[in-house]
Amino acid sequence: MMRILAYGDSNTWGFDPVTWGSATMELLRYSKEIRWTGLLQKALGKDVLILEEGLCGRTTAFDDEECDGRNGLATLPEILKANQPIDAAIIMLGTNDCKIAFNASSNEITSGLEMCLKKLLDVTKPQNILIISPLYLETAAFDFGFNDRSISVSMELKQAYKELADKYGTAFLAASDVAKASSLDGQHLTEEGHRALCEAVLKHLAAMNVGTDNEPKEQIGIAFEQGNNRSAAYIDGKQIGECEITVSGNIWTITHTGVRPEYGGRGIAKKLVLSVIEAARENNAKIVPLCSYADKLMSGKEEFRDVLKTL
Repeated sequence: MMRILAYGDSNTWGFDPVTWGSATMELLRYSKEIRWTGLLQKALGKDVLILEEGLCGRTTAFDDEECDGRNGLATLPEILKANQPIDAAIIMLGTNDCKIAFNASSNEITSGLEMCLKKLLDVTKPQNILIISPLYLETAAFDFGFNDRSISVSMELKQAYKELADKYGTAFLAASDVAKASSLDGQHLTEEGHRALCEAVLKHLAAMNVGTDNEPKEQIGIAFEQGNNRSAAYIDGKQIGECEITVSGNIWTITHTGVRPEYGGRGIAKKLVLSVIEAARENNAKIVPLCSYADKLMSGKEEFRDVLKTL
C-alpha cells in the first residue's frame, strides 16, 4: 500500500467557513466526503492511504503566541515518525503566515516552507513530493487577522513556491489556479473548491506516477545540443523547454532557461541547467549563470564551484 502524507493547515483539515460559528467542533469541519483529502482517498482506492495531517492555524515555521503547536517545522519531525513509512507527500502551508501578527514577507514564508521540505526529503524522494501554494486571500479575511499586505503576500507565494519546487525537483500546484477562498471568511476552501483542488491534485499525482501502478504517459527527455548551444526538454518529440547558452572560447554563458507553463513544477528547468553543467565539465568549460534561474541554482553552491566562472 502506498502511503501519502497530506501536511497542511485548516484547508487540509477541512475547515467549513459556513458553520464556523457553531457551538460544536464537529460542525466546523467538512466531512470526509467533502474535503479534498477524503475525495482523494476515494479516487485513489484501497491500495493508497492518505495520511491526513491538517491543523487549523498551522504555519510553515512561525510560533503563534496565542495558539501552541502551530509551528509546522517544529511539529513535522514527530508527525513523520508517527506516520512512517511515507512514500509520497503533499504540503500546503503559508496562509496563516500571512497574518498581521507575523509580518512575514513571501521570501520569509518560502524559507519556512523550504525547511519543512528538507524534512520531507529525509523520508521520500523529491519527485514524490507535491508543493501546493495557498489560495489568494480575500478582503473578508480582514476580520481574522489579515490585511491588504496579507493579500499581496499570499499572491506572491505562487511564484516563490514554484521556484522552490523547481530548485528541488518537486512537483508544484497553485491552489489559487483552481479555487477561490470563500466569500464568508476570505481564506478557506468552499465545497466546490475542495472538489476542484482534489481533481488538480489527482492530475499532478498521475503525472508524478504516484498512487498508480501504471507507467506515466509522458516520458520527458533531456538532451544537450551543442550545435544549437542549448539543452532541450522533449515529450514525444515535442520541445517543451530549453536552457540556452552563448559560447566564447571555454566560457559558456547561460542566458535563458524556460519551460512551457503547462509542464511547470516538475523540476524540468533544473534538469536542463544540470545538463548544461554536465556538458561544460566534459568540455572543460566554465559557466557564467546570467539567467536568473541558473544563477539562483548555482551561485554559492559547493557542488558547482568547479564549473562556475569566477568574475
